[in-house]
Amino acid sequence: MDKAKPVEQIAPNGMPAAAPPSAPSAPARPGARGAKALRIVTMLLVAASIIIAILIHQGRGQKVKITDQEEVYYSVGATEQDALRLGQALRDMGYFDNASEKSVQVSRDGQTIIVKFVVHSGAWNDARIVSGFGAIREHLAAKTFPAQAVEVRLCDDHLNTRKALK
Repeated sequence: MDKAKPVEQIAPNGMPAAAPPSAPSAPARPGARGAKALRIVTMLLVAASIIIAILIHQGRGQKVKITDQEEVYYSVGATEQDALRLGQALRDMGYFDNASEKSVQVSRDGQTIIVKFVVHSGAWNDARIVSGFGAIREHLAAKTFPAQAVEVRLCDDHLNTRKALK
């Protein structure tokens, strides 16, 4: 048996008549689906932002701003006081001069203070630059953290160690 086909009505002018209006459906809330989708997308973006912030923060630690453009992060056993002492020492030495953005990280490994400097790519291979950071290490070991060994690490912008000075 074939399916029933709708009967086409003919208007007085010989043209097919417009379909009769269908029964009204239940009124939908305007934008209900869109609002729900927007809430879900917003929640996902907020969650992603929080996760990204946590991942970034875990790698560097807590931040202490020393100047408008320079900061010291402290993590893994180091304290805010360590970061402040390091920041002041770097200002006194002229390394922190508020002339350009610089980031340094301080951490501890037992009794060793580890200071990571973010340097330009390849700087860890330049003997003059390495010598300059060696002098900073000696000053930090003698004046800023005299009771501990100090290790200076020259790092890329992801804080990956490229050269360690002990």
